[in-house]
Amino acid sequence: MSFSRNVISGVLTRLFRRKSMARESLELNTSQLARVLTVWDLTALGVGSTLGIGIYVLAGTVAKTQAGPAVILSFFVAAVASLLAGLCFAEFGARVPSCGSAYVYCYVTLGEGLAFLMGWNLILEFVLSTSSVARGYSGYVDQLLGNPMRNYFRENLSMGVEFLASYPDLFAFGLVLTLTAILTLGVKESTRFNNIFTLCNLCIVSYVVVCGCFKVDFHNWQIRPEEIIDPNVREKAGSGGFLPFGFKGIIAGAATCFFGFQGFDTIATASEEAQNPRKTIPLAICMCLGIVFVAYSAMAAVLTLIWPYYLQDIDTPIPYAFEQLGWPVARWVVSIGTLFGLSTSLVGALFPLPRIVYAMAEDGLLFKALARINFTTLTPMIATIVSGTAAALFACLFNLQDLVDLMALATLFAFALVAACIIVLRYQPEENITTASESGEVTGLLAGVVQNQIRYVSDSSVESQTMLRQLFVLRGRLPTGSSGKAASWLTVIYVLVALALSLSLSYTADLLVEKETWAVALVGSLTAILVLLLVAIHRLPQSPQQLAFKVPLVPLLPALSIFINAYLMVNMRMVTWVQYSIYMAIGLSVYIVYGWRNSKEETRMQGKYDVNYDVK
Repeated sequence: MSFSRNVISGVLTRLFRRKSMARESLELNTSQLARVLTVWDLTALGVGSTLGIGIYVLAGTVAKTQAGPAVILSFFVAAVASLLAGLCFAEFGARVPSCGSAYVYCYVTLGEGLAFLMGWNLILEFVLSTSSVARGYSGYVDQLLGNPMRNYFRENLSMGVEFLASYPDLFAFGLVLTLTAILTLGVKESTRFNNIFTLCNLCIVSYVVVCGCFKVDFHNWQIRPEEIIDPNVREKAGSGGFLPFGFKGIIAGAATCFFGFQGFDTIATASEEAQNPRKTIPLAICMCLGIVFVAYSAMAAVLTLIWPYYLQDIDTPIPYAFEQLGWPVARWVVSIGTLFGLSTSLVGALFPLPRIVYAMAEDGLLFKALARINFTTLTPMIATIVSGTAAALFACLFNLQDLVDLMALATLFAFALVAACIIVLRYQPEENITTASESGEVTGLLAGVVQNQIRYVSDSSVESQTMLRQLFVLRGRLPTGSSGKAASWLTVIYVLVALALSLSLSYTADLLVEKETWAVALVGSLTAILVLLLVAIHRLPQSPQQLAFKVPLVPLLPALSIFINAYLMVNMRMVTWVQYSIYMAIGLSVYIVYGWRNSKEETRMQGKYDVNYDVK
């Protein structure tokens, strides 16, 4: 029995061991990467990552099929959801401005096991993002030229394998490798390229909005169904007016529009190359989301005002609308702008990928060679080449249309986990947040609770009573170890109940409309439990630590972010969850075989202190 307890305790210790913020800050101050990025560089990087081809396609698609002119409200809802996640990233950027982004946030909060899964998750997100953008770039250029590449490759290089693309896209392969070479030249050179293309992209968006203002017709927001002549079109146009598909259409459109805001988290991965990152990272994230929301909303408003929502072209809505209005020149201007948007999206997708790999390798969770810095360019050269080559192969060989949902699922998982980290960290005592544990105690917040239950079974009731008493103390007290553990457990329970409520809402939506008693009771009960959990967390004392930026209304805003992301996740297709589970299982195998034993925290546990962040 004692042997089993020791084994379980050892496993939990390793899964939940945390990286100290004090050591992380010391490593940050001695970073070998070049600190050259200003707040404008970071904002441009985020805007470029976010405003890709979606700015020219998304508004028309959502307006025609989901929300109508109310697509503006869909973008607003999506912007709020993104802002909630952005605020969480901003606070962590102020706390731990490291190039590992959400991976490092998890490492200092929830422990090594979840941190590895988060890093592995981010690698998937950015590899798929890079590959899909490169594939889309290739297809768009090919279409402008009359599809010569597609016709040649299909005729001469057809692969005929079910799970691969019909032909290898050598243009996409070369495009990613070229960008990889640019990134190895240095971060300043890469961001200069990105800044120029982002500025050009915003100029094209401004051109479309200004030109569209001369063709605005507010009647397009007030069209009645009887005004639509074609009966087939009328059948699909909803009830007309500004809300043709009702509130449900706004929410459905918001789920699609949400993915148009993906990319701002790229800013957090550049922390070790940013000037004064504790201030510039939060500011750049908020500026990025503001610019993106204004751009999307302006484009959506103009597009639905110059051309009826039910006549929008799904593939190329803006060129089509201007062509119908007798302005064919605008079609070519928008086509050029699309190439600018794709170029900045490609940079934004590939830029953070080697930095995630570098951060994990630096901590010993991936192969050490990937953490080597080129001292001429001050970039993670090997990580850039390896990750760029992997993304190029994906872009060349795989048809990524079916994997877009997989990328979205990976992003939602990252956003939800970061929000949970904010709640956990905000309620920890000061010594747990800012100091390293030099006495060898490196277990995480959750591990401490679990191990206490294993090692000290006889004291479990006393420990539980201590944590329960924390729920009834007055606000204003400083957090203690017990209150911190209570916050951790309550957050875990909240996440589980949020998932249960999301599943219930997803599978009983029709029954709720029909006011089925058991469905209403189930959803009502789960909602009440969520509210009680939030009240319980709110009553716990928060850390008084002063930061350059802090998420307001904690735990409410992070809790909303968790719930929104959980709801979007449970609505993904089952095949997407199967694919995601297989990928994460592979990552878990890598951690067990290599990362577990080579982690820097394992070295610390064995008493072998690394001079990079410890002086014995």
